[in-house]
This record gives sequence, structure tokens and C-alpha cells, in this order.
Amino acid sequence: MTTTSLSLLSGELFHVDVNGNYPALVSGERGVRIDLGQLSPEELLMLKDLAHNQYVKSMLFGGDDADVHRATLNYISRHLERAGNPAAGRAAQGVRAARARRRTRRQPVLSAA
Repeated sequence: MTTTSLSLLSGELFHVDVNGNYPALVSGERGVRIDLGQLSPEELLMLKDLAHNQYVKSMLFGGDDADVHRATLNYISRHLERAGNPAAGRAAQGVRAARARRRTRRQPVLSAA
């Protein structure tokens, strides 16, 4: 799928449907159905952000379907982990390796008798 079909979901409520042959993202209003297996990791990351926003709005405004939104966010997050999170790769590139600390011998403690 393309990013344009994902942009259709930006203002709508959506959920993951696992009843078919493959897990798909389903929109209630427009009837958009997107196969999660066809999305690139970058598109999955964008979808995860949309699902996160959907869940937060549901929590803030007292939506009745907060559990559905949380389950959608969790499913997409796990799917993204399996596909390889592109955000993790970019973050790892900018992080410097930690310098190894020199170990020093501990001096024995002398007790005053």
C-alpha cells in the first residue's frame, strides 16, 4: 500500500481485523482495508503514530472504545517490531559507543584493632 491510503486514516477511527486470511487495518467510515503485511517499516511507523494518537484522544476524551484502540496500538507495535523498526535504526546511528571504563584494583580496607 502507499502512504496516500494511510493518509485516508488520519482523521478516522480504525482498528486491526485479524479474522481474515491476513491481519488488516480497517476503517469504519470509508471502508478502507489495508493489509499490514504489505506495508513497509516506515509506513508501519507512521501507522503506529496514528494509532497512538487515536488511543490518547480516546483516553483524554473518555471514549468508550479505549480498549479497542489500545489493542490496535499494541498489535501494530508488535508487527512493527517483527518488521524492523526504522526509528530504532536511526537512533542507534546517532548514539556513540560508550567508552570502556578502566578497572582499578580495590585497596584492602585495614581495620584498626
